[in-house]
Amino acid sequence: MKIRVSIRQKLVIAYTSLIGLISLFIFIYFPASKEAEQIKALENRAEAIAEVMGSMLYPALVYEDNQLIAQETKNVGRLRDLTYAVIHDAEGRVIGEYNLPEANKAGYTKLKSGPLAEGDYIRYAKTVTFSRKTIGYIYVGFSLNSLRGEVARTRITIALVSLVIFCLGLAAVIFISTMVTRPLNRLADSTRLIAAGDLSHRSAIRSGDEFELLSDSFDTMVGKLEQANSQLFVLNQGLEKIASEKTEDLKKEIENHKRTEKALTESEIRFRTIFEEAGMAIVLTDMGGAILESNDAFMRMMGYTEAELRMMTLQELSHPEDMKSGMLMFSMGTLDSATEGPSYTEKRYIRKDGKTVWGKLTTAIISDRSSKSSFVLVMIEDMTSRKKASDDLQKQTRLLGGAAEAANILLTTGDFNDAINGALRALGEASTVDRVYIFDNIYAKDGTPLMKQTFEWTNGLVSTEINNQMLQNSPYPDEIYTTLSGGGVFSVLTREGTRQLKEILEPQDIVSVLLVPVFVEGTYRGFIGFDDCQEERIWSKGEEAILRTIAGSIGGAIQRKEYEEELKAAKEKAVESDRLKSTLLANMSHEFRTPVNGIMGFSELLMEEFPEGKRLGMVKSIYSSGKRLMKTLNSILTYSQIESGKIHPDLQPRKLAELAESSLYPYIQQAAAKRLEFEFVINAPEIMAYTDPQLFGAALDHIMDNAVKFTKSGKITVTVEERGGHPAVAVKDTGIGIAPEHMELIFQEFRQASEGIGRSYEGSGLGLTISRKLARLMGGELTVKSEPDKGSEFVLSFMKAGWEDHLTNPEKNAEQRSPVPLTRCSALLVEDDEANLQVASKYTEPLCHVDRARDGATALAMAAQKRYTLILMNINLGDGPDGIETARAIHDLPGNKDVPIIAVTGYAMQGDRARFITEGFAGYISKPYDKAAFVTEIEKQLKNYEV
Repeated sequence: MKIRVSIRQKLVIAYTSLIGLISLFIFIYFPASKEAEQIKALENRAEAIAEVMGSMLYPALVYEDNQLIAQETKNVGRLRDLTYAVIHDAEGRVIGEYNLPEANKAGYTKLKSGPLAEGDYIRYAKTVTFSRKTIGYIYVGFSLNSLRGEVARTRITIALVSLVIFCLGLAAVIFISTMVTRPLNRLADSTRLIAAGDLSHRSAIRSGDEFELLSDSFDTMVGKLEQANSQLFVLNQGLEKIASEKTEDLKKEIENHKRTEKALTESEIRFRTIFEEAGMAIVLTDMGGAILESNDAFMRMMGYTEAELRMMTLQELSHPEDMKSGMLMFSMGTLDSATEGPSYTEKRYIRKDGKTVWGKLTTAIISDRSSKSSFVLVMIEDMTSRKKASDDLQKQTRLLGGAAEAANILLTTGDFNDAINGALRALGEASTVDRVYIFDNIYAKDGTPLMKQTFEWTNGLVSTEINNQMLQNSPYPDEIYTTLSGGGVFSVLTREGTRQLKEILEPQDIVSVLLVPVFVEGTYRGFIGFDDCQEERIWSKGEEAILRTIAGSIGGAIQRKEYEEELKAAKEKAVESDRLKSTLLANMSHEFRTPVNGIMGFSELLMEEFPEGKRLGMVKSIYSSGKRLMKTLNSILTYSQIESGKIHPDLQPRKLAELAESSLYPYIQQAAAKRLEFEFVINAPEIMAYTDPQLFGAALDHIMDNAVKFTKSGKITVTVEERGGHPAVAVKDTGIGIAPEHMELIFQEFRQASEGIGRSYEGSGLGLTISRKLARLMGGELTVKSEPDKGSEFVLSFMKAGWEDHLTNPEKNAEQRSPVPLTRCSALLVEDDEANLQVASKYTEPLCHVDRARDGATALAMAAQKRYTLILMNINLGDGPDGIETARAIHDLPGNKDVPIIAVTGYAMQGDRARFITEGFAGYISKPYDKAAFVTEIEKQLKNYEV
């Protein structure tokens, strides 16, 4: 059954349905759309805040500055509608939070990345990484409760408005439908007929109102419609195509417009969030530099309020030295070039409190759609701390160079004062201070510590204070002494110092000072001071550490100076001690030799008077004991001279065979006395060696003495030859030999192969030690080969010299004197010791008539009265002139210039013979002497005269 619905009913139904659909659409779509749009805006805002926090806190997360992170997270809480913000480190620990309880309620840790609207919250999570390593997490969130309440209220309002509209509209429809339905029914009938294809039917309504006009128009239209029906069919297809294309273009344009509007909205929100919440200072100015808007970071950086900044320009905030660059930044040329991209520069600004702030500027032009510049956006990174660190590093580098130069000066400059002054200059120039100085720490009689200025350097622009009497022996301010003596560095700005400090610093125009203690072996000795008189200076810890190091170097220089002074005093004491030692050795030599000479001389005379019998044995024992005593004494004195460095060889090219032959005579006799065979072999008669005759004789004497002593039977062979390219004297015996383990022992001081109270042979144990040392003093060596019970061979080797060296360097002999035409020899014997006077007289009387004098004055008087053929002069004559002075005075007497004077003395140490020859003595006889040596020397001198 088909239900017919009238037009009136249709209108009512249509209107009711339309109003219901529209109301339902408005009720559902608009609140939901608004809610979705607001949620999206909050998600974008949460993302922007998280990104800004990531940028702001990135350095703090890298360097784990948790205090800064916590502070900045609290600051983020001031943002409108923000419900919570939490910062985690890489291990998930909370290091910064705002409203953590609400965050826990929202379950913020469940979200690992990106935004999420769920439940009553919009959550956002961001992971912060450094070098592909997670260093932290950022969580932010907004509550949806207020948003959903607002949406609910909107829905109620829409429902009420829709209900009112619906009721009013329904009443209107009912009224209108009643007025319109009747004519419309007729028109509808006609329409049905026409629709059925009867285009000739007309409605013909005559109601006298608009429906009649409508009917006429309808009829006319039907007529035209009938005419155009055919044309419409043709055009319909093309029209449908065009309409479809236009509709699609319009749809795309609408979608593009919506995306553009959305992007602009999001960009505005992001820009505003970044501008307001960024940690970097941001300023928006007009093209002339006038400040239009600034964020909180810029206000904090400059110390001004927003209202104050709006009355200023960026140029007015610039440092005076950077004012020109500030004006240049807003010149047309610079701004025009900036439109091509951001420009970068560094400059200084002056804060409200007068402090200087360094900033790195990034300038960009904000242009409208016509590309005409409208605003200047300036982003300023605060580089004050970085600049200060860079300046401190440069200062430290320069100071390190100065410290290295100062240390080099202290180490390489010999004079202490020059070294300290040079070091202060290097430090002053490197540290760019006005004055550098050193104060010594001294103490008053009551123990009060005082400071005394000892060194100073200035740059020439300030006064010198080293002559300021107020700084000499003045007491310390308490805080300075306590700090410095405790090892600390004292640094102060004069304006912040105590009254006592100001009274010291202000008269010297000092605005800041640094004092570094100087310690020597752990004892506080003073300090180095650094004065700035032009501008205040805060010294960094690095600079203080460098200056502590150089203070240690200065302390080391002071210590070296004191050591040098101690060494100098010790050297002077050692020289004096050495002089006293030499005097003692000489006196001991003289005092031993003089009495022993009497003993041995009288013993030798007694042996001539008692050629046989019991008395002869006793006299021989006395004589041999005296010789043993002198041999021991000679060894000890010679060893002492060697060890004290008093022996200086007179090395000349000499025939080795002649030197050896002259030294062997006594040992030939000793060997014959022991019935030993003695052989002297010369395989190289002309070989030359660099030797000192006296040292050679002493070295060979000890070797020969051992050869005779330790050989009971058999043979002793002395050979002069070349061995291994060196001149050598080899002494070979058939004695007791030496065990291999004792080869080195025999060359040690006071050691023998046979030791202890049961030793088999007498001796001091110095002979071979002296021989080896003397050989080495002459550039040679003493070596030994030996087998127990078969004998030993000792070899003295020397440096080789050529025959031509001997010709060009003849031995220096005593001055040749012309013979004295006398018929009888007369000798003057000058000796203060009675025993030695008698012995020398007995030895001389067979050769010459002898006159005697006991002191130098008597000898000089006798020589003035009589001309002597020969004078024998003792050196130590007691009170009055000594032998050297007496001999010199005798030679000055008329006719006595050529009189030979022989030194007969107990001074028999190495160098004494040469000294006496240099003093003008013709010969030298050392005590104790035997008769043969004494007579030989006299005969040697008499050969130069005709007797």
